[in-house]
Amino acid sequence: MRFYSIILTDTSTGKIVKNWTSHPNGQLDPGALLIEFDAIVSPQNAPTEGQGLTVHGVSLADIQQAKQFTGLQLSLYGGMKAGLPLANPNQSGLLMVGFIWQSWGTWEGTEMKIDFILQPDQFYIGNPGNLVLNWPAGTPLSAALTSMLTTAYPKIPIGMMSIANIVQSQLEIKTASSLTDFGPWLYQVTQNLGHPVQIVIQAGKFIIFDDTYTPKPTQINFSDLIGQPAWIEINIMQIKLILRGDILLGSQILMPKGLQSAPGMVITQGQSTLSSLKYKSSFLGAFNTTQMRHVGNYKAHEGAAWATIINCTPTLTDG
Repeated sequence: MRFYSIILTDTSTGKIVKNWTSHPNGQLDPGALLIEFDAIVSPQNAPTEGQGLTVHGVSLADIQQAKQFTGLQLSLYGGMKAGLPLANPNQSGLLMVGFIWQSWGTWEGTEMKIDFILQPDQFYIGNPGNLVLNWPAGTPLSAALTSMLTTAYPKIPIGMMSIANIVQSQLEIKTASSLTDFGPWLYQVTQNLGHPVQIVIQAGKFIIFDDTYTPKPTQINFSDLIGQPAWIEINIMQIKLILRGDILLGSQILMPKGLQSAPGMVITQGQSTLSSLKYKSSFLGAFNTTQMRHVGNYKAHEGAAWATIINCTPTLTDG
């Protein structure tokens, strides 16, 4: 069964202000509220628009205080719970954590809802931060980044840092008002040094990696797929999976073996043999995740309405 849990937290006190969930006390609530969300996860060197979430069927009291939710931290957990044959509860997890930039309530007829616009970074143009990278000559970049991030974001842990031993030959100091400003600069500087570094805020933590990061791939099963994988650009494959929170940006996925001969795949004719061979080699092996998008409509019937869409590139080695 589909699962979600939305938690609003006042980070100054640590108090949970609101919690909407489909499974109170771990049990399915048949009358759970309808929620819709669209959350793009991308590195800070190529930031995208904010994340959106709507909760339908809220109370009049919630609508009246909707504006007061601005500034709170919103955590969205989602995925599947046990109850359907192919549901895998282990794939559920924290989909997004962000700060509520805007929130407003709407009452039209019998419909009451609250819309939220989230930003993964608590600092933006209207609320600039003070990010200072102090990178002495000969000092590893990882140490300088750790110092900067723990100072500017004391409540956001560094979940993973996997970068090469990158050093500068001279003192490097960079100030920025947000990661949106800092990310592109860091990517360009480290690209010139041979290993472009990317910073991602996902699942409530910092994930920092470069092109030397080689994690253990996550196996994708045929039953996880919604529709067919497809090339959307040169060397960029897109797959749609049942909504899941166990895959992080920068990680690797391993496509199902023998996918090209599984039920539902297109069978080509003899005259298109070369095309068939290319298709087979393209969608086997390991791929690096470069961008993710979580989309959900809790009460929509089609499977694609509760999905994680991943853009990825082939690894340099054949899996």
